[in-house]
Amino acid sequence: MNDELEDYSQKLSQGCFSIDIAFPNLIRQTSFIYLFSVLEKVLMFFVDCAHKNGKLPETPGNHNGKGSSKTNSYLKKVGGVVYPEGGDWNELCLLGELRKRFVHSLNRKPLGLALEACLRKNKAVFKIGVSCRIVLW
Repeated sequence: MNDELEDYSQKLSQGCFSIDIAFPNLIRQTSFIYLFSVLEKVLMFFVDCAHKNGKLPETPGNHNGKGSSKTNSYLKKVGGVVYPEGGDWNELCLLGELRKRFVHSLNRKPLGLALEACLRKNKAVFKIGVSCRIVLW
């Protein structure tokens, strides 16, 4: 009887852990993914406006990539925008890597050095857990 009670207690404990920790983190990750996609759409809108109103010679559709990498390529090559090394754009690109990690790899591959440094710099928002699992606060 004690073994059955112990097994039941263990299952309840795992369920509570899942509800208390895993589910809120999943909601935060989903929100992050959604907000990042909204940001990428705003960047593409900005690039489209720059093309139309700035009378830039090429359309954004002619550039490789998707989302923020496509806008980056277009603004550098066609718009002549220069981004400082290690600036806000670099951090935005790292957050794009984090989005890809949440969507495609389920935190299963090792962190790159730059992404790990970015996450450690922003400890109020991100925590690197067991097996490089990223937890959003």
